[in-house]
Amino acid sequence: MSQAQRDSVMKSFRGRQIQMLVATDVAARGIDVDNVTHVVNYQLPDEIETYNHRSGRTGRAGKLGTSIVIVTKSELRKISSIERIIKQKFEEKTIPSGIEICEIQLLHLANKIKDTEVDHEIDNYLPAINNVLEGLSKEELIKKMVSVEFNRFINYYKKTRDLSSQSSGSERRDDREPRESNNGGAVRYFVNIGARDNFDWMTLKDYLKETLDLGRDDVFKVDVKEGFSFFNTNPEFTDKVMDTLNNVTLEGRRINVEISKNDGGGRRDHNGRSSGGFRGERSSGGGGRGR
Repeated sequence: MSQAQRDSVMKSFRGRQIQMLVATDVAARGIDVDNVTHVVNYQLPDEIETYNHRSGRTGRAGKLGTSIVIVTKSELRKISSIERIIKQKFEEKTIPSGIEICEIQLLHLANKIKDTEVDHEIDNYLPAINNVLEGLSKEELIKKMVSVEFNRFINYYKKTRDLSSQSSGSERRDDREPRESNNGGAVRYFVNIGARDNFDWMTLKDYLKETLDLGRDDVFKVDVKEGFSFFNTNPEFTDKVMDTLNNVTLEGRRINVEISKNDGGGRRDHNGRSSGGFRGERSSGGGGRGR
């Protein structure tokens, strides 16, 4: 953002026109806002001092707030280091399931209905509304009214994965790590869509899964560049990938997918030639992570 844009956003945040602010560590050091109730750390910083700056946003002027940290197992050691320095213990909480979130949303809806002040401007419309709802009992009316939102919630949450579930045995591989099949290894593809099409590795993975009708772990090692991307599947899906994606258009542009000679571990373009960077990629100073 430009400085003018940042100033405008911060003014809106202070004035509570914006309820949630997504910020980098740099912004976390410089934000001067009172009465921040929650800080959610999506990823722990490398420096503990930076964590203090982030979470200290909730404690300005003697106020209290909640700092939530979303961590993987690999970051638990960092939690222990932070606890020693800030002399406070983190309380571990289980991530709620989709159904539990749905229940909370419905209770919130019920309380919102209960606490809503009636605007008597509605009185003029009540005769027509009463005619439509005539014959419904109180219980039926409540069920139908709540179902309007419940159906939306349940459709959204019923397919979500339980993030708190622990797999038996070893920890599940990270999505960004290649998986080898029993059929001789993964197949890597080049596809002509990327960041300029508003994809990052996660949204592209979701798009590919839905378009190809594959499972969550069937598309992996997704690597998004400016104008193109790479991804892997196991060999049994190769025909499906080639036949499906080469017949798809995205916003009027034909998608083109090819089997790549880039194995995802080196710096080679999709034709297999050695290169100092992927074709069409601007050097990012080492900031581009393979996924």
